[in-house]
Amino acid sequence: MIKIKYLAIVLMVLLISVLVIGAEFSRFILSDSEVSETIGKFLIQKTGSQLAMIIFPNIKKINSVNSKDVLVGEIRKLGNIRVIKLSGKEIKEILEDVGRSFSYNGMHFEINDGIFAILEGIEYVIDLTKLDGEKVVFLKNSDGSNVKPDQEFKVAVLGPIFEDKEIIEDFGDINQYFENGEITDPEPDMNWQVYFKPFFFSYTIRPGDTLWKLSKRFHTTIPTIVYFNDWIKDPDLIYAFWNLRIHVGKWK
Repeated sequence: MIKIKYLAIVLMVLLISVLVIGAEFSRFILSDSEVSETIGKFLIQKTGSQLAMIIFPNIKKINSVNSKDVLVGEIRKLGNIRVIKLSGKEIKEILEDVGRSFSYNGMHFEINDGIFAILEGIEYVIDLTKLDGEKVVFLKNSDGSNVKPDQEFKVAVLGPIFEDKEIIEDFGDINQYFENGEITDPEPDMNWQVYFKPFFFSYTIRPGDTLWKLSKRFHTTIPTIVYFNDWIKDPDLIYAFWNLRIHVGKWK
């Protein structure tokens, strides 16, 4: 009986471990996380670029990652950090490609063949529940202004480079910066999200609340909150006792 009891405890610990690992990865692939934040901010700081882009050439392979350490290992395989120029239109097209890497039928979604790109330096929301048309429903600069199609950005890219783009500068392999300790662990600023399950609840703003605090509390992002609450004109200015529609999306 004692052995069976201990075995049950061990199995429970293993189950909890799997759930925690899965939750860590789901935050990475569906919204900003410690991993993407760390790499993205480092790329911007190191290269002096406006934006950073991490590109995984095979989203299905990334979906099989089951721990943070393995995920970092996959990032370290992406090679050199290179700087290119992209227009606002090109950035939106890349994010639309990310949206097309998923199929959603109203209840379930599947991962198709395709890329998975993560950007730092802009705010965006990709809505997988939109079965037709554009899936990028929110795309703004860090100052809150809309990203314009003809706007030009200097972008630090980690991952496959577009063949038609000239490389402005090459900063070498990402691994050297892991090894010399230049990459640290900042808190994620929740600047992006991919969501697929339209589940909402109403929340009454309390004194002291900020969108950043609420995005952390409810595992969403500031752009997503603003997108579903169009009365918010300034993300830094919200009012106590007003109601918010909070979207909750979880990986399944």
